Amino acid sequence: MANQPRAIGLALITLLMWSTVATAFKLTLAHASVLQTLAVASVVSSLVLVILVVLSGKGAALADVFWDNWRFTLLAGLLNPVIYYLILFEA
Repeated sequence: MANQPRAIGLALITLLMWSTVATAFKLTLAHASVLQTLAVASVVSSLVLVILVVLSGKGAALADVFWDNWRFTLLAGLLNPVIYYLILFEA
């Protein structure tokens, strides 16, 4: 129960970040193509995640896993956003 306030805080932060995505994409799509928007979103989210992993002290483990399976990692990492958002934005 000691972590309950932290869990609630993290849930609220996640909710705020998640709820702004639709607005951000709508504004961005007024000035950029779907592929440009997807590229920027994928690069920014990847950089944020890499920074968080490095700050947590697990950067070496991430590098080992990535270089051992780099083709699969890139394919899996691109598969969800590309297919999901292309279908969503083009529909």
